[in-house]
Amino acid sequence: MIKNLLQTFWIFTKVSLSTFGGGYSMMPQFQHELVERRQWLSEEELANFYALAQCQPGAFAVNTAVLVSTSRYGAAAGFVAAAGIVLAPVLFILGLALLLNRHADIPQIAQAMAGIKVVVAALVLHNVWLFLKTGLRNPLYLGVFASSLILLAFGLFSPIIVLLLSAAAAILIGILRKKKGSRP
Repeated sequence: MIKNLLQTFWIFTKVSLSTFGGGYSMMPQFQHELVERRQWLSEEELANFYALAQCQPGAFAVNTAVLVSTSRYGAAAGFVAAAGIVLAPVLFILGLALLLNRHADIPQIAQAMAGIKVVVAALVLHNVWLFLKTGLRNPLYLGVFASSLILLAFGLFSPIIVLLLSAAAAILIGILRKKKGSRP
């Protein structure tokens, strides 16, 4: 059990250390570590954990780490995974805050931050592609996606309402497809 906890702490610390830009920028590293390298999950299972993590209050990366680890090794692993995800960024942010506070007027620092924003945007688009690839296997889900995007883009409903409506639509699609005898 101790070996599993140490391994879990190291995996999520490594993911945390290898990314910059927040929880969503960690998604490719989660994919690499949990699906490709360790084979703890399939792509679809990881996408399901992402969906659950997004629906919960709190930080996306912490939620994902806790959900994955708890499902694999129990509550203690969830706590250890959360510590692994959070420790490095907290230390980094403290150091960065001290540095930026003293040297914010240096143009190279502002330029570096602008470059980092561009990479984070690319990471987010990459993650959108992964979500679409695993979530849109059925053309009816494309309608759920498009409807959700429109509702969110125009601010017609809160994200929570859109999540609930989308989940209800997906359940209905699954029920209808099951009655027809095909896969959702």
